[in-house]
Amino acid sequence: MTPKINFITVAVEDMQESIEFYQQVFNFKIAEQSEDLCLFDMENGFYFVIQTKADFLQQRDNQNPAERSSGFILSCSLDSTEQVDMLVSRAEKMGAVQVKKLNEEWGYSVVIKDINGHHWEIVHLTQSN
Repeated sequence: MTPKINFITVAVEDMQESIEFYQQVFNFKIAEQSEDLCLFDMENGFYFVIQTKADFLQQRDNQNPAERSSGFILSCSLDSTEQVDMLVSRAEKMGAVQVKKLNEEWGYSVVIKDINGHHWEIVHLTQSN
């Protein structure tokens, strides 16, 4: 048996505001939704999940509600630098903050912090990668 990752779940402060953010910025489509959980279907049995912070913290050993995310970075790969800039612009209009921008030999990358404090790398890789 080969394990595979089917879900990535992140905690959010405001469920409705977060749903609107991920739909408008990333164009994510809702697969299932409840009061404290929303699954976005990414394809091939993989889901990006947002969960209210109160419920999310019940699953962890550290239940400090003041703790902000940053133990990981989510990456979203796009087909061009223009698409990266357009997505970053949409994210900023929805309240995200740009953290870092790189234009390197391997590609173009902008890291943003979303409205819940999660870091996203929006990247376009050159053809050689």
